[in-house]
Amino acid sequence: MKKVIIVTGHHASLKTTVSRQLGSDLGIMVYHLEEMKEIIKGLEVLESEGRHSYYRRLALKLIENLIIDTLNVQDSVMLEMFYVDAYYHQIIELCKKMNFETVTLFLTGDPEALYARYSKRAPYGVMNKKALRVLDLLEFKDTMEAINPIDRHGNTIEVDTTNFDDHDYRILMHQLIDKLEWKLNDLKL
Repeated sequence: MKKVIIVTGHHASLKTTVSRQLGSDLGIMVYHLEEMKEIIKGLEVLESEGRHSYYRRLALKLIENLIIDTLNVQDSVMLEMFYVDAYYHQIIELCKKMNFETVTLFLTGDPEALYARYSKRAPYGVMNKKALRVLDLLEFKDTMEAINPIDRHGNTIEVDTTNFDDHDYRILMHQLIDKLEWKLNDLKL
């Protein structure tokens, strides 16, 4: 069965770092929702910050097509995105409709620790994103939406990245391999 790995979670929870490393180590194509949004936004003649959700919706459509196209030639693909319940569900619904198996890595952590990580790089230019302002701690905590209990199915791995290191990464990678039911000798690790 074709598999879609969704790396999602909160700001500064190492989603991009983890997804890029996993993609490289496991030989899986990784798409980043925010990169797609910025590519689409860059194609527009008129940019408006008020159109943020518009660009994200277009990016989701692009991601859906890329997932389908990639899975026509590969067995697995990875998507990295900030956790927003509505956007997450759109990807899950696509996977159900196309009969793709999903594995979700939900990255989270202690709000103060994540905020410290966030504030070190904010206002940030991660990938092509440019924050207009730095969130304060209370605003940051407000963005930390918990994964919907309905979404916590057997193929969800919740990861606390508060003190995430190489050892934690290796454990996560092996948990993912187990969820994907891959054999270690099939991978070049």
